[in-house]
Amino acid sequence: MTDAASESKITVTRALAELKTLEKRITKSISECEVVKVRRKEDKWDVQEFNRQAQGNYQSAMDLLRRRDELKSRVLRSNAVTQVRIGKEVLTVAEVIDRKQAIKHKKCLLDKLRSQRQSCQSTYELRTEELRRKLDHLLEVNFGKEGKSNPDNVSAITKTYYDTNKVELVDPVNITAKIKELEEEITEFDKEADLVLSESNARTYIE
Repeated sequence: MTDAASESKITVTRALAELKTLEKRITKSISECEVVKVRRKEDKWDVQEFNRQAQGNYQSAMDLLRRRDELKSRVLRSNAVTQVRIGKEVLTVAEVIDRKQAIKHKKCLLDKLRSQRQSCQSTYELRTEELRRKLDHLLEVNFGKEGKSNPDNVSAITKTYYDTNKVELVDPVNITAKIKELEEEITEFDKEADLVLSESNARTYIE
């Protein structure tokens, strides 16, 4: 490896740090980049000095932008091929970064499932209790307080009543199991993603 190649070979961690610095330098350079100016006859500032500074300011901004683009491209190319493991999955760094952004959708889904389960469970319990009270009243009306103690009478009318006024939770996806799966997946990803990326960036070199 040549000296030049050796000098250009840096870790992703160092490249990301430089990119962060470059963003600040680019912002400052652009804000200070004055390349055209109105001059009156009586103005005393030096035209040649302004021309030199204008050209230098513009060149400095462009050099920083080119360095930023070149370094960013190297990082992106590395991320597209460097593989890491999170849980049972092997992903590229680019995929992990994308999932860090997309995990918010699974968190929204998890919140939605939790809310639905709580709402439906509360409604189910409320309506079941209402059904029980109405059944007690029906038994009392038909058999009196003493009649309720007759098992055969109670069993017959209870079965008919519940068959007619059935209340149930319709849960085709097994919502509790889905909530558990999402909780485990999100927790595992949140715990591992940043650590895995940090470790990978520190040992991965880009040229």
